Amino acid sequence: ADDAERGFGCIDMFRRKFDIVLMNPPFGAASLSSAAFISSVYQKWRYDLFPCFVSRGRELGNPGVLIGYLGPRTGYFSQRMATWRRELLLSDSRLSVLADLGLGVLDGALVDVAAGVLRDTSVTTLTCIDVLGTAPDRKGDDLKVACVDLSNEDESCEGKRRGTVRVYDSDSFLQLEGAKILLGAPSSIVRSLASGRALDPTLSVVREGPHTADNDRYVRLWWEIDPRQSNRTDWPFYAKGGEYAPYVLNPHLVLDWRHRGRDISIGEHSVLPSKDLYGQAGLTYTERTASVFNARLLPAGSVFSQAGPIVRPHLPEDTLPLLGLLMSLPVRAQLEFLVGTGDSAASGGVARHFLAGTVSSIRLPEFEESQWERLRYFATKCVESIASLKSRAETDISFAGLGLRRDHDVNAAIAQ
Repeated sequence: ADDAERGFGCIDMFRRKFDIVLMNPPFGAASLSSAAFISSVYQKWRYDLFPCFVSRGRELGNPGVLIGYLGPRTGYFSQRMATWRRELLLSDSRLSVLADLGLGVLDGALVDVAAGVLRDTSVTTLTCIDVLGTAPDRKGDDLKVACVDLSNEDESCEGKRRGTVRVYDSDSFLQLEGAKILLGAPSSIVRSLASGRALDPTLSVVREGPHTADNDRYVRLWWEIDPRQSNRTDWPFYAKGGEYAPYVLNPHLVLDWRHRGRDISIGEHSVLPSKDLYGQAGLTYTERTASVFNARLLPAGSVFSQAGPIVRPHLPEDTLPLLGLLMSLPVRAQLEFLVGTGDSAASGGVARHFLAGTVSSIRLPEFEESQWERLRYFATKCVESIASLKSRAETDISFAGLGLRRDHDVNAAIAQ
């Protein structure tokens, strides 16, 4: 009898609507047993349980429901969640408060998180409380102080810094590509990303390269290949991201291109996009890193990759000025906000992905010719200085201490 009573009570609860829904939802891919259901009911964001649960919370609420949740920060800037942000967080229902918490909140999990409050009514502002720079054991206390201070202040401080609090016009994020919610960004950054010239297609193209799906078979260290029995056409240098290396990273990998990629293309999970750009000189960078964005020269004859995309200027003579521009603080600040800069108070932070689409969307001002030439001058000096240091390292391909013939010449790359 007791079990039956509890069962009917459970059914009655499922029929109810709520004024407040509070959750700590799962995130990531659905289990195999639930994948079909998730795909059928939440088809638009079936790739991640986090947006599915927040959407379900809204379905369970009465008109004007308040939904509080804790979830990964990636939901606010990931490209694949753009539709979810436009249709749920920035639509008829609005995200009204967001606490940017970072690491150290979920026990033992290396996940940057944020807590949000979603109102099922139209609100015009989004208040962000930033405790990223706070030590994990103090985040709760700082969040309380910020909330108390916020409750004692008026609503007329849009876009202004108030300790750890920023207030934004919610509609400003709808003007950004992918409706990204740039946590902690000054309003000037939000405005600049909503206007101006995009890197691609204004000055360059940004593309990902091949993914072999079998690196053990197709990728080698350059010293494993006998130069007397091969050439750089059959074994081109392979830019595959790598360590933090601004301006110059002499390649250490080569790609088996003896069959011009035909054998790679028949692999089950391999892809060979943007083949028209293979071998062209330009710039590359490390796509996934826990460090800051770092671009470098990509020598002619190289093949780029998914882990090391290409930034190919429309004009070859723009390569060095563009390198200097990408390594400038204003551009890197844009990128940090676009990918969701990590927790500065915790070591061993979460790696970010600087996807080709994200780098393409950088906004650039107009430059006078004299300014462009100054960028070229300073970038050249940086390249020359770093290349000189690398030439003294015995494990680097540019090492000249023994007088051996070098397959890769940084000066030639600069000239191109």
